[in-house]
Amino acid sequence: CAPSLPSRLVAVEPSPQALPLLEANARAQPGARWEVVPAAVGASPGRMQLYPGLIHMLVSDPRLHPGAAARPLEVEVTTVDALCRARGLRPDLIKLDVEAYEAEALAGAAETLAQGPRLILEWHCAMLRQRGLDPLAALAPLAAAGYRCHPFEFPELGVLPAGELHLLPPRDIYRLYCEPRA
Repeated sequence: CAPSLPSRLVAVEPSPQALPLLEANARAQPGARWEVVPAAVGASPGRMQLYPGLIHMLVSDPRLHPGAAARPLEVEVTTVDALCRARGLRPDLIKLDVEAYEAEALAGAAETLAQGPRLILEWHCAMLRQRGLDPLAALAPLAAAGYRCHPFEFPELGVLPAGELHLLPPRDIYRLYCEPRA
């Protein structure tokens, strides 16, 4: 039996309410290599205003999620590429759940996507449309990099190239496992 290499997990979370939960999870796993980064991911580094919603989530516009607060919080923004460069990371797996900021998060991950990590992506189509964006266009960086996607909710459809996700039945949210071309 070959020894397993220790995994490293970098969790990026802008919500001040969710940060203590992540940090508690990290402390509860002695020996695990966790780092919690209090930021959002986007297309470029900077700051942005996000509105607290239900279950510790933050959204860009309070109209995007029922129960969102009327007063925004200002949060730090980084990119996946900047985060990976600064920490010397070459991720095997990235999980993105960015509440209708898929286009921005993936645009800031082009360099990292070129290295071929797998992704677990929560794709918020309804919220993207509420923002006035085309949900398919939000995933253009995945299509350009040749990614193929497995929709968790529709396993019978098999694997779809990221550029062909228009073939999925209509839904507000999809959960996708995305892998680079073979």
